Amino acid sequence: MDCNKILKKSSMRYILFEKNISENEKLLELVGHRLHGLLQTHDLSNKKMAVHMKKAILPAIAVYKSMIDIGYTKEESLTLIKESAIKDSQKMTRFFQTIGKMPFGYVLFRRMFPLGTKNSFCEPGWDIKWIKNNKETIEFHAKKCLYVDIMREEECSELVPIFCQLDDYMYENLENVIWDRQKTLAYGDEVCDFRFFPKVKKHG
Repeated sequence: MDCNKILKKSSMRYILFEKNISENEKLLELVGHRLHGLLQTHDLSNKKMAVHMKKAILPAIAVYKSMIDIGYTKEESLTLIKESAIKDSQKMTRFFQTIGKMPFGYVLFRRMFPLGTKNSFCEPGWDIKWIKNNKETIEFHAKKCLYVDIMREEECSELVPIFCQLDDYMYENLENVIWDRQKTLAYGDEVCDFRFFPKVKKHG
């Protein structure tokens, strides 16, 4: 596999190719070498799961461990990785913000999320249980998460909250939809509880 090509399409591309940080060439070389090893180690036979593995999970692990190898602290590394992940999520954030502004945005969410969970967050990487999908509430629980499992296996669970926080970044401040999550696997809870509600506007 062409690791450089994968990295340029990954959520870590900002930190590796756009942000001018010290020792960038050395970092890129280390990341490429480490990513190659990760790609050989982990099962990529499931195409839907492989998208997450190559887009976010394995590049983030490779960048994190490589930054620490060349002298960055964990805190510095996590901050830069979060910055890169947020940059990468901006297109999707704008997409959800646009839908959230629509009067029928909640109705679209009701249709989108069942399809999204089925197509992108599938078994065996995720275990999704639907709780409600009606006019009052969209709610589903993730009892298993590929990000949690792989990052725990690679002994860098501290990366997982970054990707949980991307949900907050994308879904907060929607004009006509309320986003609410109280639990996450990343913080030791038994589930990630995804919930959306239609925003009721006050009159007068």
